[in-house]
This record gives sequence, structure tokens and C-alpha cells, in this order.
Amino acid sequence: MRKLQLNLPNFRRLCILKGIYPVEPSNLKKVGKGNSQPKVYYNTKDIAFLAHEPLMEKFRRLRVYQLKLRKAREKKDKDKEFRVKMNKPRYTLHHIVRERYPTPQDALSDISDSLNLIFLFARLPRLTQFSPTLIALSRRLCVEFLNFVVAIQAIRKAFISIKGFYIQAEILGKSVVWIIPHSSATHTPSDVDYRILATCLEFDTTLVGSLLCNCSLYRQYGLMYPPKLSVHVDPDPTSYYCGQNENYFEVSRHGQHCYSRSYHVFLIQ
Repeated sequence: MRKLQLNLPNFRRLCILKGIYPVEPSNLKKVGKGNSQPKVYYNTKDIAFLAHEPLMEKFRRLRVYQLKLRKAREKKDKDKEFRVKMNKPRYTLHHIVRERYPTPQDALSDISDSLNLIFLFARLPRLTQFSPTLIALSRRLCVEFLNFVVAIQAIRKAFISIKGFYIQAEILGKSVVWIIPHSSATHTPSDVDYRILATCLEFDTTLVGSLLCNCSLYRQYGLMYPPKLSVHVDPDPTSYYCGQNENYFEVSRHGQHCYSRSYHVFLIQ
């Protein structure tokens, strides 16, 4: 972290986005120079790989932005707070998605975990740890993906369990399996690091959104993207839930053409 000039949260965030994980050395005493206390180790090649990531500069600017915003709020300077918010650094994760998954087939072979997380957070209520736009985006991507697999008749198997609905679909010759949780009261535990989950969800929404939009899965099967939705609901900031009901986003042949901009807005903020 000293070499990369990043704090611990940003270092973890960058490792999650780049797909870099800790390693367990074969000889802990040799690596720890006689100290066998448990520590987290990374390969030097992975750290050198992170050193050339342009997102690091964005993370540094975001940290400076947060410090300036906190200082303006402490002084109750509304004008300065507004100017700081207008100059918030923006970034995208599209280059990381293209780097980790060069082709749509590569992305489809690893999309199951992303769909599981997106469908899980689509069921969650409004949380203070997450942006409401992020949860609303997850719900919209869920409906767009379900509309896609139903329209192309890609569903092969499905069954119900205690965890939810297991669904298997075949897309471009790849088998995709994911879980749709049951509609029930959701308990959000307090001992979970939601910042890590938010980082994973940020990457997963970018991956699924890139497959549907940029990789043109809809257009490859002769479908229109974005699909027409029956209603377009902007999340109420005063509401506990991001959506009104289960029919929050329903595909309709006669609905209005409401292409929500939340996907693009979330990616650049």
C-alpha cells in the first residue's frame, strides 16, 4: 500500500475490481522472516500490475474530494459544498471489464456469480450503506436480463428451493445458472462489510450492463434494447424501499419506451 500510495479501503477496492486475491505462502516463517503470525500476502507481480492502473489516480482524487466535502459541511458553507459536489471525480469500469473478459463468451462463463449478487440486492430495501441508484439499477438489470432469456427461450431448467428459484439458461452456447431469492422480509446483518459488497456490485452491474448493451446481446437475437417497460418509477428519496411493489419493473408490449439513464449515471459518478 505504501508503494501504491493507497489507503486500505481503496487498496481492497482496487484488488476486487482487478480480480487480484491474496496468496498463502508455502513457508510462513521464511516469508515473515521468522514471524509466523497470520498476515495477508500478495504476489509482487500482482502489485506491479496494479501500479499501472489509471483508477488509482481517480481514487486519490475521490479521497481529496471527500475531505473537501467534509470540511465544507463542517463549516456549513453551502456554496462551497455545492461547488465541491459539482467537481466530483468520475470514472468508469468498462476498461476493467474488457481487460478481464475480452469476449462475450468469457464474460458469460463467469456471469453466474454476478447475477446472484445483482438479484440478491434487487430484493433488498433501501440501505444507508448503498446508493439508492445502485439498488434501482440492480432491479432494472434483473428485469432486462429476465426479459432477454425469456424472449430468446433460453431457459432450460428451473426448480424451487429454500434459497430461492434456481434457473439455468443457455446463452451463446454457454450455460448460465443463477438464483432468484424469494420475496420475503429481508434481514440485513450489521456485521457485514457493505463497502466490499458495494464494490463487487459496482463491477457486476457494469459487467451485466456491458453484456446487454455494449456487447449487444439483445441485437444479436433481433431484440430492441432497451426493452419497453410498463412503468418508470424514480426512487422516492423519502421512501424506505426503492420500488413500490413487485411490479416495479415489468416488461410490457404497450408500455412507454422508458430507457432509464441510471445505468450510465452510476458508471460515471
